[in-house]
Amino acid sequence: MSLKSKTNKNLKAQGAMEYLMTYGWSILVIAIALVVLFELGVFNSNSLSGNGACIAQSGYLCEQASLSSNGVLSAQIGSDYGSISVSGIACTTNSTLSPSISSYNTITSIKLNDGESVPLSFQCPMSSNAIGTEFNGQLWIEYTSGSSSTTQYTKIGTVSLKTTISSPTTTVVVAPTNPDLFTANILLSNEQSSSVSSNFQEMIYFSPSAYSSYVKSNLSNIEFSSGAPIGTSGNTPLYAWIESGASSTATNTVIWINLGSNTIGAAGSGSNTLKIYMNFLNSNSPVTSGYTGYPSQNYCSNGCYQTSLNQYDNIQNVMKSGLAYQIYYTSVTCDSTSYESALYSALLGNQITVSGCSTFTSNTPVFNTPVLGTSQSVDGTTEQNVIINYQESYSGGSAYPNPPVINNANSWQIKAIGWGVLSNPTMFTGVADDGESLSSTSSITSSTSYWLGGTSSPDNVFSYWLSESATAHNGIISNPGTYRLEYNYYENGGGAYTALYSSNSVSYYSPSYPPNGIPPSFSITT
Repeated sequence: MSLKSKTNKNLKAQGAMEYLMTYGWSILVIAIALVVLFELGVFNSNSLSGNGACIAQSGYLCEQASLSSNGVLSAQIGSDYGSISVSGIACTTNSTLSPSISSYNTITSIKLNDGESVPLSFQCPMSSNAIGTEFNGQLWIEYTSGSSSTTQYTKIGTVSLKTTISSPTTTVVVAPTNPDLFTANILLSNEQSSSVSSNFQEMIYFSPSAYSSYVKSNLSNIEFSSGAPIGTSGNTPLYAWIESGASSTATNTVIWINLGSNTIGAAGSGSNTLKIYMNFLNSNSPVTSGYTGYPSQNYCSNGCYQTSLNQYDNIQNVMKSGLAYQIYYTSVTCDSTSYESALYSALLGNQITVSGCSTFTSNTPVFNTPVLGTSQSVDGTTEQNVIINYQESYSGGSAYPNPPVINNANSWQIKAIGWGVLSNPTMFTGVADDGESLSSTSSITSSTSYWLGGTSSPDNVFSYWLSESATAHNGIISNPGTYRLEYNYYENGGGAYTALYSSNSVSYYSPSYPPNGIPPSFSITT
């Protein structure tokens, strides 16, 4: 081979090497750019759609974005920055470099672990509510990181979308990867001729086992609201008290909800319904805000989340003070053993009739005792913790409530209902002329037409349903706790006495009763 041929071959090899190095670097630069664009989500099919895109900042995820004509932008948001807790969100236009702190919409704190995502609904400033309107903006979050309590703010993505729907797909934070964020709608419907006033206590019952994906084992993450679900603007938390069935496996849980300032109109008024919300919050600890509580019994079987007897008992925030009671009158004198069974099934309210040896009718609103008993004279003897004390032709006590019994020679009946909160074993004493009974139970039915029900209840503290002069009867509730109490009394004409007191101080509470005694019906939808 000649020297010239060898030299030409070497030159060709050198040129090929230079070619590969030059274009190799170019290919490497292009590859790096493609990787960066991929990390930004540009090539993510979930981030792009026919109406625009949501491009996430590095370390964040922004997918499945959609925009409604009223400015609600829904997107699946995630983080790769370890564990963060999101407590606020904001949406701004591109002209805004960073929103002010007051621009963030506060939401129920959401914990995002590394690689998790949740759907969030941002409220964006729209120039038009027409379908097809284009919006270019930025999404921001307010959060804390790890164990730090310092609040931070950061942009998580840039959006360029057109409105495709006329209303938001959701206004509730529902997280498939965090399924205990959920809201059920409760519709209250009043079909009675009288309206329901503010601070009414509505009893609902439902099966927590049907919500096993959302509810905590002791129902400690349930909170109620009106106006809107918790975590969205316009919501007002409502006080609630879980009376029984505080377990995720329960099939008939009884909860009382104080409706606060909300009222419900009479049937035919056009305002006879009210929607409230049952929110299953994202929390592993018991509700300590005071809005949802439990009876004073310690639910150790459900995780021992109460460390003391009354730790989470908020009955005083939900119920009315004192026992609720009503007097039913008749214009004749009669004695009948059917009084007791008839009175057990009677409603409390105005113009309520009770059948027996005659027809008895209530003609006043429901009365309420004080929340605590006091020292009083009962038929001439001073007794402590007296909560009911009325008399006719005896010493001690007061005249029957106004309007008083017009003809004391006639017969009447009294029914008192409520809860007694006991901190110690307690003896209850009743004094009656004529018959009386006191029942107590912690087993709850869902019926609203009666309280304890049954003339021979095993939960009777005492029962002496007979005609006699003023006589004391007593019985003991041995275990501390919160108990349903029902005191019944009948008068057979002539002199009368009705008294109830206890050996220890007892706090009494009761629900509200509409004028006709019948509360609104309810339905629960998801």
